[in-house]
Amino acid sequence: MIDEKRKQVSDQCRAVAHLATSLAQIYSDYAAMFAGDQMKGMEELVGKRTARQMDTLGDILNGMDAVDEDEWLTPIYEKAHALWPPKAVK
Repeated sequence: MIDEKRKQVSDQCRAVAHLATSLAQIYSDYAAMFAGDQMKGMEELVGKRTARQMDTLGDILNGMDAVDEDEWLTPIYEKAHALWPPKAVK
């Protein structure tokens, strides 16, 4: 049973890595498109979504003690929270 669980966890880790890599590529493409004019008019929709996703990913990485030397993100988080305030936790 231990070997079966170890294989499952290995498979899950590969799945997370694959999904995270896909997400990284999508948002790298978005960044390039927003730097140009291709995404004009989509700022509100994508901005709100990415603000939430930044918080979620930051929480995941903080929980793993994997955030290191990311001070450059602080002003981005602050501006995102000002433009798209996080929902209050009930």
